[in-house]
Amino acid sequence: VVKTYRAGVVSEMEKMGITLKMSRSFSKFWKEISTFSNMDTTALPKACKAELREYQLKGFSWLWFLYKYGLNGVLADDMGLGKTSITLTAISNLLFDSFEVRKVLVIAPLRVARDTWTAEVEKWDHLRNLRCSVAVGTESQRRAAFDRQADIYIINRENLGWLIEESKIPFDFDMVVIDELSS
Repeated sequence: VVKTYRAGVVSEMEKMGITLKMSRSFSKFWKEISTFSNMDTTALPKACKAELREYQLKGFSWLWFLYKYGLNGVLADDMGLGKTSITLTAISNLLFDSFEVRKVLVIAPLRVARDTWTAEVEKWDHLRNLRCSVAVGTESQRRAAFDRQADIYIINRENLGWLIEESKIPFDFDMVVIDELSS
């Protein structure tokens, strides 16, 4: 039995000429991951009236593919190409169309946590229904942010230790997004 996250082994086995018997669901997954560059674009959420560029649609499709198969992954692109809006569109879909997520934590550098995510929500009509709470600043400001009702809680990475180890705030997030991991 090959787990989805170990699918690379299948490619190696195929190269060695080993005949594989796959379940219907794994066979579908393998066909999709093997031909991702040719994969059909995933339909955007009904509420999304934005006209995304082709590479943004591919990014959304990639995130949705990863989610559909229970995988983690990276959306890596140059600055300014819409990674945040693509991610917010996927989050919106999970929150309001498929109802599979109810509470999201975004971890980002301070400036990005404080400014970027909420600015993107305000920028796009289809994202304005997202409720964001930015947990930066003093401890009392961060606590107040986590006390607010929101869909997405955004914290700077310097305060992640506080959230997990000191705050006693339940870590009951259904999804965690790490923005700018390398910085």
